[in-house]
This record gives sequence, C-alpha cells and structure tokens, in this order.
Amino acid sequence: MSPRTACRPSRQAWRRNGRGRRCTGTSAAQGCDIAAALPLAPITDARAAAALVADLANGEVERAAVLYLDPQWRFLGRLDFAGSAAAVAPPLRAIVAEAFRLDAIALILAHGHPSGCARPSAGDIAYTRALAQVAGALDMMLVDHLIVTGREVTSLREAGLL
Repeated sequence: MSPRTACRPSRQAWRRNGRGRRCTGTSAAQGCDIAAALPLAPITDARAAAALVADLANGEVERAAVLYLDPQWRFLGRLDFAGSAAAVAPPLRAIVAEAFRLDAIALILAHGHPSGCARPSAGDIAYTRALAQVAGALDMMLVDHLIVTGREVTSLREAGLL
C-alpha cells in the first residue's frame, strides 16, 4: 500500500539500546543528518513522514523511529530503536518521556521490515493500538504508524488499523 496525500486526520481527532537514540537539533555530529535537512513546514501526510524514515528499510534487523511533532505538526525530534531480525518494540515509557521532553503533541511511529513485506503483523497492530491508547490518555495523538520496506510504505491509519 502506498501512502496517500491526505492521511492527516482532522484537528478534532486529536486533543542502540532499549531507551533509543535521540535525534534533535541540526548537528551532524549528533548523528542527526535528517534533522539538518528538515524544513519547518508541517508534516501533512504519510508520504512526507515516510521520507523522514526511509532509512529504516535498510539493515538486517527491524529498527523503529518515533517522530515528534508540535501542534502545527512540525518536526521536533526523532528517537530511534533497534530490535531483532523479526521484531522491534520500543518501550512506551521511553517514547512518552521524549514526547514530554520535547513538548510534542503528536507522534508518528515507523519501523522497517527487513523481509521486504510491508504488511502489518498482529503484533504491529497490537503495539500500535497500545501506543495510541497511552498517547491519548496523555493528551497526545499517534498520527500514524508506518511500515517501511525498500519498495513500499504501509500506513496503518490509511489501512483503517489506527
């Protein structure tokens, strides 16, 4: 499934270790090459978000990243996590702690499937729903969960799974 240009829900809809690696600021020395190239424009659709996490498709293990957005859905930071060949499950506590640190109101979760299959697993769906529930309870919104491969991107929001 390829991303559509209108995956952003309405404004009314949203009121190298286990802890991850921060990616904020613009310094390449911080390992944040992606942040240096980011415009201040809002991330308005799955395609724009997918461009920021395309690097997750590379590698032999599943990797995940969380993009943190302000109320206008502008990029505030990124937190990366590494998993195993078959799974990655970032700690919800680490995701939420970084959101509070950055004063983020919206999150985009993305992870790569090294297998090349962008279809979400039952575990992907369950984790997405758990993160959405936790974020909602804290007045944040999980905007989308993207599954990235070398050839395609699946948006769980567009698939009706979020």
